[in-house]
Amino acid sequence: MYKVTTITRPIGVATYTLTNQLPQKYWNLLPNGKEISDKINKYFGEK
Repeated sequence: MYKVTTITRPIGVATYTLTNQLPQKYWNLLPNGKEISDKINKYFGEK
């Protein structure tokens, strides 16, 4: 069983870093602009 014995001490700390550019190792996980456009056109129909 776990319980908080005091509220004066932090339970945990999270850190993160903001960036304006997606790291290259994640580029292949996301669709490119053409793939996004193709899916939108397929869903809504080309106009």
